[in-house]
Amino acid sequence: MGAQDLEIYNLNYSGAFNKMSSNVAPLELFSLYNILAVYVYNKKKMYIWIGKNVANSLKIYIPNIRALFLEEFPEKKILRNITIESGFETAEFLENFDFSKEELMAHLKKQENKVNPVLSKINEMKEEIEYLIETENYDTAIARVREIIELARAIEDQALVRDQENLIDRIKELKHRKEIDIIARIDELRIVKQNHSQIGNYNNAIQAAREIISLAKSANLELIIREEEEFIARFTGKYDPQKLVIKARETSLKLKKQQEELLANNKIQEAHALVADFIEKYGRFCDLTKILSAKTVLDKDKITWKDFLETREKMKQELADLEKQYLQAVKLNNARKALTILDTAWNILFSINDDELTRKWAQLEEDSSIISKKREKEEKSELIRELEQSINLNLHELNKEQLKEQSSNFKKYIEFARGNNLDDLLNELSSKNEELLIRINELEKIEQEIMRLEPELKNARNENDFNSAITICESLIALSKQMSSIDLVEKYQELLKAIKNEKESLEKKKIENRQKKQQVEQFKKNIRELNEEGKQFFFQGDLKKSLQTYQKIIALFNDFKKLTIQQ
Repeated sequence: MGAQDLEIYNLNYSGAFNKMSSNVAPLELFSLYNILAVYVYNKKKMYIWIGKNVANSLKIYIPNIRALFLEEFPEKKILRNITIESGFETAEFLENFDFSKEELMAHLKKQENKVNPVLSKINEMKEEIEYLIETENYDTAIARVREIIELARAIEDQALVRDQENLIDRIKELKHRKEIDIIARIDELRIVKQNHSQIGNYNNAIQAAREIISLAKSANLELIIREEEEFIARFTGKYDPQKLVIKARETSLKLKKQQEELLANNKIQEAHALVADFIEKYGRFCDLTKILSAKTVLDKDKITWKDFLETREKMKQELADLEKQYLQAVKLNNARKALTILDTAWNILFSINDDELTRKWAQLEEDSSIISKKREKEEKSELIRELEQSINLNLHELNKEQLKEQSSNFKKYIEFARGNNLDDLLNELSSKNEELLIRINELEKIEQEIMRLEPELKNARNENDFNSAITICESLIALSKQMSSIDLVEKYQELLKAIKNEKESLEKKKIENRQKKQQVEQFKKNIRELNEEGKQFFFQGDLKKSLQTYQKIIALFNDFKKLTIQQ
């Protein structure tokens, strides 16, 4: 049977399936610790192969494995579902591969021989870990468990890795309980120490302090150790108040610089821890507020830490609101919204550095693996829709910038189609991309033509050659429409309107000038005629009519003067 007829999936611990690479020889995919789903395309048949040493945390999925597979890959059909345990492979199952049952057994035996020495070493380490836990040597026990985890990863035993990670959590819990018991005993001893100190019984007080130190060392409580050592030093003659003030001043100067650097990098918690440590070390023995450099550090810390705590509380409340939104999104199978909320939550978690909340959201994120897969499917479907829409685009409706943006998108679409074996869409995309590049080239030529015409338009306007200017402007509008550039079309339409207005204004002015010239000529003609008429009356001795004629001439002059002023 050809390799193209088979798909092999590995079942992981979240109940999801990881498709195995076709570049890896099928025999290499079989392991003592895994469950494989072998899907045979041409027979619509699925085999479930179970390794010899599969963990119970994987076996719990076996009863529902067919439903889980179809939920993740709804496009596949399964007519028969056959479960096969390692060592009981049938001839029907093996005919799907290019290896025999003997070769499979030899392959698994080789794994077993390789694994057995490691498992033997792990068992020895487990006994050591049990002893370390019994003797309450928890830190060393955790270190040994981590060594087992590395060995388990080397032999690809994920179940053992998970078990040991859980064991670390249990050891940490035991360590925490021990620390609580130690702190309770320390509190009792502190009362004893205080009582002895008050009545002047310093030897017994010092003895109590030494017991506190011993307990604190077993739990690595450094602050308590230092506090009790300073108490002992004070009552054994080693305490010098003056030297301590000098030391506090020197330390505060160094601390001020450290504080500034940490706050500049927004490391508020680290800066506060240094200040708290400084106060713990010197605050009981001298008044730090009277040391200028120390007071500066304390005042700065008080302000920044108050702001930090207020911001932190707001962020915690925001996380509580996000959790409600997240759970609602999960309930509604809104994968996109749920994962967006997770991203927002993690950004907040990185800021507030709260281990308990971090673990809580880590668990929420782990529970969202199914949502993540649904989101991938949604994004894939959305991208296919975008891709199909891009194929149907009318490129002549897009301007150059939009075409360049589409060119960038086409590169992404082509890569996606190639990676998902969408051959028909890939061919259409390639063809459309060639069409797009041709269109971009056309627009570049149009741009060059526009650049050539613009200086000609400017010269025509300067020379009042309005007919040429209008023709050029109309050409520019047509070119802009070919470019689908609304801005350019509007620009040249406004320019065309302005040119036509200029032309109309100039023609109107020429008509007015011509009319004025005709008025002047008519005025001159009328004056000449009246002048001749007045002279004739004068020579005929009719002075009255002659005077009346010249009065008409004066009236004409006045009327012409008024007309000239109005114009």
